[in-house]
Amino acid sequence: MKKIDLLEMVSDELGLSFIEQDWGIINGSSDRLEEFIEYFNTHKSFPGTIKYQLFELIIASCNEALLKNAITTKGKLLFKKFIQQHSSDPFFKPILLYWKRITNEEDFPVGRLL
Repeated sequence: MKKIDLLEMVSDELGLSFIEQDWGIINGSSDRLEEFIEYFNTHKSFPGTIKYQLFELIIASCNEALLKNAITTKGKLLFKKFIQQHSSDPFFKPILLYWKRITNEEDFPVGRLL
């Protein structure tokens, strides 16, 4: 299956907007962080390009939750565990570095947790 078709399928499964560019950022949702982590963890066979999109979706969702002061203790713990599990993977390094670089309290507080 082509990346574009697979991303469209994931969008449908999760009820998200299908758009190629910045998919994870656009679809970030503060109240679905735990759901997105679970989805990532149960779909380990996805190709790297889709995992990368989901990884960004999770980070963007955590950022939204932090901005809205809506992150639960469970959500924060799950997110930290998720990041610890994947932070040494060179495939995800660019996205982690990006979010760390843009960290600020007003718009991008998630960098503090990376």
